[in-house]
Amino acid sequence: MRPPITTAAARLAVAGFVVAAVLTATSCALPAPTEAVAAERRSQRASAAAPAAPAAATTPVRYHGGPVMTGPVRLYVIWLGEWSANPTRKRILVHFMSHLTSPWFAINRGYPDAAGRRVQNSVRLVRQISVAVPAAPARLTDTHLADTVRRALDAERFPVDRSGIYLVLTHRSVDKVGFLTRHCGWHDYFWYGSTTIKYAFVGDPTGPNLRVCAPQAVSPNGDAGADAMASTIAHEVAEAVTNPEFTGWFDDGGYENADKCAWQYGRRYRVGRAWANMRLGRRHYYIQMNWSNTPGVGCTLGT
Repeated sequence: MRPPITTAAARLAVAGFVVAAVLTATSCALPAPTEAVAAERRSQRASAAAPAAPAAATTPVRYHGGPVMTGPVRLYVIWLGEWSANPTRKRILVHFMSHLTSPWFAINRGYPDAAGRRVQNSVRLVRQISVAVPAAPARLTDTHLADTVRRALDAERFPVDRSGIYLVLTHRSVDKVGFLTRHCGWHDYFWYGSTTIKYAFVGDPTGPNLRVCAPQAVSPNGDAGADAMASTIAHEVAEAVTNPEFTGWFDDGGYENADKCAWQYGRRYRVGRAWANMRLGRRHYYIQMNWSNTPGVGCTLGT
């Protein structure tokens, strides 16, 4: 994540120092998107092999006085597109989100709010819905994804939950502007009445450009696309919790906690031909590390 920059040209200039530059949006991304909404979003940069900039590895994360989601955190998932054609991929991700309460997520306890309340190590998958891709436009934009969440709230398919994170997970067939070229996912928020709605986008990178958003072509669950999405989901959820309105926790360079460890995986082990670094429930995953706010620790897989 980086603080908002007023022009698209400026955003591109700041973000373009490496393929993996962190944008004005909190996510997994390349250079910043040119859409106006990007100035209010944070994204994880694309490029499976590129770590955070060297300065990010030493600069402390600072609190800027804004809200923190101290929890418990509730996840609401929109499966956008033809996910019924990929039930195994969906099961891998549901299992991951159902077991995100973990030593990895507990790293976020180091980021309290202004009252000193710490993030609880509690994440619960509450509800899932399936949504068809609209006939037009041919390519979805960030605004379309925000509208997808808003329509689900309008139709009361989801409750309005200030402790919720609404995840829009797009099928591999969904064409999303910026995905696989600028970012792998991002998080943002909007006001819905008097409530801030925190939401995130993560796309399925399965296909010829898989390695833009996946660290390996094989995976511990036999589905590299699903495992890549799991890592990006973890990244975005951690940042949405500690910096939900972009006035919470980030360093002097604009990096949020997970940004500082992007595409770094720490201690790993083999599952067949693939790498993994943690077991959640009955499955193994390969998840990017998160930044510990404990002095001297840095990137880690758990408390």
